[in-house]
Amino acid sequence: MSSVVRPLRSQLFGLLGCLLPAFGLAAASETIYVNNRLGSDQFDGRAAAPANGGKTGPVATIAQALKLVPISGRVSIADTGVDYREAVRVQALRKGRAAAPLVIEGNGAALSGLVAVPAARWVRLKEDVYFFENQLPGDPPTYGPMPNSNWLGHLRHQGWFTERQAPEIFFLDGQPAPHVRDLAALPPGGFFYDTQSSPRRLYFRLPAGKKLADCAIELPLNAGLFVDDDYVVVRNLASKYSQDDGFAGFWGIGVIFENCNGSFNCDQGMSLHGTSVTVIDGGLYERNGGCGIADVMSSFTVYRNAVIRDNMIAGALFAGLGHSLLSCRLYGNYGLQVNAGTGCALNMTNCLVIGTSADGAADGVSMEIGRLDHCTIVNCGTGVWVAKSGSIANSVVANCAGSLVTVDKAAVGSFRMWKTVLAAGTVVYGTQRATPANWDEFANSVTWAKVNNILTDLKLEAPLYALPQDSPYLKAADYDTTPGATLGPYAGWKPREDAAFAHPHP
Repeated sequence: MSSVVRPLRSQLFGLLGCLLPAFGLAAASETIYVNNRLGSDQFDGRAAAPANGGKTGPVATIAQALKLVPISGRVSIADTGVDYREAVRVQALRKGRAAAPLVIEGNGAALSGLVAVPAARWVRLKEDVYFFENQLPGDPPTYGPMPNSNWLGHLRHQGWFTERQAPEIFFLDGQPAPHVRDLAALPPGGFFYDTQSSPRRLYFRLPAGKKLADCAIELPLNAGLFVDDDYVVVRNLASKYSQDDGFAGFWGIGVIFENCNGSFNCDQGMSLHGTSVTVIDGGLYERNGGCGIADVMSSFTVYRNAVIRDNMIAGALFAGLGHSLLSCRLYGNYGLQVNAGTGCALNMTNCLVIGTSADGAADGVSMEIGRLDHCTIVNCGTGVWVAKSGSIANSVVANCAGSLVTVDKAAVGSFRMWKTVLAAGTVVYGTQRATPANWDEFANSVTWAKVNNILTDLKLEAPLYALPQDSPYLKAADYDTTPGATLGPYAGWKPREDAAFAHPHP
């Protein structure tokens, strides 16, 4: 283990020790109930249904429940089948304690960032074309938020994303509407999003024979759930169609997201920043307009039993401090499945990475510093790319068109690999490339005396070999088997199909 990774690993276990008390809930925590069908923000929130002549009953909004809930209390959100269309900020409440956190129980309910835009807020451009800038009342004019993905700016991207992994975010009469990359191509009933103007502007062309008042138009204009407090547990809650991230946080210590679903959001499904310390236990993050998860700055995160699939930019993007993926599955994301850089220490244990996306063999894992143990990485462009220091142990890397493993020159002296199967591909090690034809020669040459005298004790304890013809790794679209050392697929897991890209009704 390198000298860089060792202290960060110590931090990992130290910080986890701080988090563990958060799992012990107070025995007598008070519950505030939320129900967006039966409730009213005039009720006291202390009963799941209206009672006592209307004085007692559930509140209608999560925001009101957070005002009422006491220290170490519990917010119980009813799954009514109707999305909660509000932005939720857990901020400056200071209502969680290490041994008795504030608990937000979603019970399977969903937040939605979709907002209905009335006809009066659209401005006519010409004939049947209108535009919306989210201008707010006042003089001088100010503007509210518009749908945002960081990559609309980073890539100077005009129009909303058209790639298959990107969520559809413009709704007409309850259904996703077509959208184009150029105003001149705007079809009837469709949208063009001018992302490079200031303010951003969304154009809409009326369907044939309809008036603006006949059209029910919904856009992501509300944010999702933001946590900026210590000792908060959020469980069994979905956040979709957020104007930005589905779930996000900056400075919270001891925060836990349990079995949450962050999908179909404009930017990330889950994004953590600042000095936050967070455990994400279970969850699904798919078809987000940014990454499935993106944790940056000095944040520290541990993901366990999460599925991160079919996202627009990358599966997981990490930068800064330390991040762990334990028993996670990442596949079908448009770019890299895992991108860990900018000083980040990455740990992946018992993870499955499948690089094949709808648009080609996307790369698997890119890391500056990190360790992969008991992982399976298949069907990628490049399986694993190591920039500075890393190791691969007890793993399978197979069927990668670019290279199975690429070790940069800067990492040659500190890279280790053992008990790992490398199959159906090549290895790039500094300036050397190994193929099945020259594997023995390459393995014998990699000693402490070779490679400019900077290599110490690289260990490659398994041969590079051709897979048998009936190997599941040779079938890029067949995920029904259990590759390598990973756990078997979770219940209901199956290959991507067109139906898997369908949006839930808003």
